[in-house]
Amino acid sequence: MAQVVLKNVWKRYEGFTAVKEFDLTMHDKEFIVLVGPSGCGKSTTLRMIAGLEEISEGDIFIGERRVNDVPPKDRDIAMVFQNYALYPHWTVFDNMAFGLKLRKMPKAEIRERVESAARVLEIESLLQRKPKALSGGQRQRVAMGRAIVRDPSVFLFDEPLSNLDAKLRVQMRVEISRLHNRLQTTIIYVTHDQVEAMTLADRIVIMNEGRIQQVGSPLDVYERPVNLFVATFIGSPSMNVIPAEYDGVTITGEGLRMSPTPAQKTQLGTYRGALSAGIRPQSFLSEGRGDGGNVITGRVEVVEHLGAERFVYVRAGESLLTARLDGRGTTVEGEEASFEIDTKAVHLFDREGGNLLLPGEDA
Repeated sequence: MAQVVLKNVWKRYEGFTAVKEFDLTMHDKEFIVLVGPSGCGKSTTLRMIAGLEEISEGDIFIGERRVNDVPPKDRDIAMVFQNYALYPHWTVFDNMAFGLKLRKMPKAEIRERVESAARVLEIESLLQRKPKALSGGQRQRVAMGRAIVRDPSVFLFDEPLSNLDAKLRVQMRVEISRLHNRLQTTIIYVTHDQVEAMTLADRIVIMNEGRIQQVGSPLDVYERPVNLFVATFIGSPSMNVIPAEYDGVTITGEGLRMSPTPAQKTQLGTYRGALSAGIRPQSFLSEGRGDGGNVITGRVEVVEHLGAERFVYVRAGESLLTARLDGRGTTVEGEEASFEIDTKAVHLFDREGGNLLLPGEDA
């Protein structure tokens, strides 16, 4: 197994820079997830590690070896793509064995490796089927099996679950997590889905516009986002953001009025003026019971009843806010309502740069 190190890696195309100053050490046996919106540079970074894209500047190490000029086949990596890329006229066994046959490996060893991988993925009964006879989840297992049989130092996953329906994605997330626990190998996984990132990763690398925004455990980046981009990207539903002003006593904004706790006032120090208040949907505590001190007031536009909970969408000035509340309540669409908020959990950001001023006290 091996760690992967990227030192000041850049990727430039004519008139466009896709990846900028990428510095990261990915430890042996670690599950790293690169996440961010489309076009943020995450897949380009993965392809540079794989050797499918040349780097413009910097160095990439796999283990102790600098691999900038090493061809993909010699990097001791295996890649699983969004597209399963299975040969339709071959059986599952032949698809999984193909790479080993190219290496001219003995037939007995090929069979042993394929059958071993099939047991890990619980697809032994499918080895003689052809891809057209498989479900989407089974095809993804075969694609993963084709990577496992190579016994690589590093696995690279490029949005492998994007083609699956919602139920299968949940199932395959569990399978990939179990696979990592069994194989104890380094996995670098790319996705645009922050739920996948939060549930799979040992550490998340959040990217935007070609740059790393934050690296940390799922809980770290959720509770202590370094800036407004990370705060609104991580979490489902996403964090509400309200433009506000602080006068040293009260924070007021569109429908928002709150008195910072003593600890928050101490941390804010002499800061005065414009800021952004970040409020998670679950930080709305109740409706109709605000005392005027720590409330959000607005017009209820939509109420979604989901059984044990409700999502209430509230228009406060120009902002449409999401409140996650208990399933039972009296909120009526089209009416004005006030909501008590958990002041301690409010994150505060600098309005101009979007940098974190103060995390919620429960972080």
